Amino acid sequence: MKIINYDELDSTQLEAKRLLDQDFLQPCLSKPFVPFCLVAKRQTAGIGSRSNHWSSQEGNAFFSFVLELRQLPKDLPLQSAAIYFGFLLKIVLAARNSQAFLKWPNDIYIQSDKIGGIISQQYSNYLICGVGLNLKNNHHFKGLDIHLTVQDLLDDYLIILSLGKTWRNILADFKKEFYKCHEFDFHHNGRLLKLALTTLNIDGSLHFAGQNIYALR
Repeated sequence: MKIINYDELDSTQLEAKRLLDQDFLQPCLSKPFVPFCLVAKRQTAGIGSRSNHWSSQEGNAFFSFVLELRQLPKDLPLQSAAIYFGFLLKIVLAARNSQAFLKWPNDIYIQSDKIGGIISQQYSNYLICGVGLNLKNNHHFKGLDIHLTVQDLLDDYLIILSLGKTWRNILADFKKEFYKCHEFDFHHNGRLLKLALTTLNIDGSLHFAGQNIYALR
């Protein structure tokens, strides 16, 4: 995977779209352009859940990677891509003895503190997945509970990404830890609902009060 580093961007996700648009207009004939990963030291307009901005101070991790849809696991429901890639991040952190876990559908937590998140979106025949993770504490936000550099995180994550783990296996492991989400609420149609009152479906959606709720992130 080609890695492109920046000192500062508005958003690695927005830059990924711009680069894809350029490639649509001027296709690279000498070598495939995708997959690639963009890494920024700072973001001025990082994108979070429900179009919120994500705190983007230097020293934390901000990157987005792009895959062709055909490069995704064949059994992955596209609407649950954030769950899949978020749990891969959880696996990477757990391997280094972090207590971080994935809160449905796309947030990384340690105890009751959000320290990161994953946003995925389809763009033409591609999937753009953005990752933001606080690696250290500051005056406003909690950080990771282990020492980890951006480069170490990126190296570990791209390795596990290359393994092509199936959705079925990731979902099975996530289900074992879903109880950790039970103390939290989630947003649906302008309402706050309790995750403890839901069950996790095989496609990553939630079953709640007779309906299935999809993450769409």
